[in-house]
Amino acid sequence: MPSVKRTAKRPAAGRRAPKAAPRTRSKPAKGLRCPDCDFVAKHPMGLGRHRSARHGTISQRQSRKQAAGGWLTRREAARRAGVHYNTIRHWEQTGRLRRSRRRGAGGTMVNAIDIERLMSRGGRGAPSGDADAARIQAFERRFNVLLDGLERLVSSSRGQSGRQGPGGSRRAASSRRGGR
Repeated sequence: MPSVKRTAKRPAAGRRAPKAAPRTRSKPAKGLRCPDCDFVAKHPMGLGRHRSARHGTISQRQSRKQAAGGWLTRREAARRAGVHYNTIRHWEQTGRLRRSRRRGAGGTMVNAIDIERLMSRGGRGAPSGDADAARIQAFERRFNVLLDGLERLVSSSRGQSGRQGPGGSRRAASSRRGGR
């Protein structure tokens, strides 16, 4: 028996297909609603970006940075002090720097006044110009000691090449060059 192809019914010419029934209940939008407009975000960060870009709101973190006394992120504090990021963390743990920690994943802010105080103190907190010069001189001394040791090693290997160097015996070395 031949197979019969089934097709969907088409409306007669001039007639339109019936529309789907309208929804009686609308679902509430999933996510976080902007209090100023109809924007809905799936993540709090998206809502924060929207509000700062569209409505000019300032986040609590930004307002802390702009407040009197000034607060810096650890990275900004490290750049300003000319030290490593972990040094800032160490100074926080030892009590040299005050910090303001937000609940959650807001990050730690460091007081800018404390950074300036450590910078002005010199050798105890952050390195000053004199401390940098001393550090450079110590590095140069270590470098010169290493260089002297390397020169001694090279000269001793050259002195031994007459006796027994890396190429084998003296006779084998002369035979490689064309022999005598």
